[in-house]
Amino acid sequence: MARTPCAECQIALLEGLATYGTRLAAAGVRMRMLQEWMGHRDYRTTLVYADYEPGDDESAIVDEAFSWVAPTS
Repeated sequence: MARTPCAECQIALLEGLATYGTRLAAAGVRMRMLQEWMGHRDYRTTLVYADYEPGDDESAIVDEAFSWVAPTS
């Protein structure tokens, strides 16, 4: 019998996917590529991420929030 993930886990997963899509779109990843990576069948689903461009204050907040993440090089 398959287990259903808890509601909090589902929300966390969706928030993580939204962050992933938003950050890649803001970095200039082509929408078609992002569509494939995110597994969207309809490109309109991916377009949700297309118009996001963080302001200077938002960028600083995000950088601060993720400053604990070790950079990859």
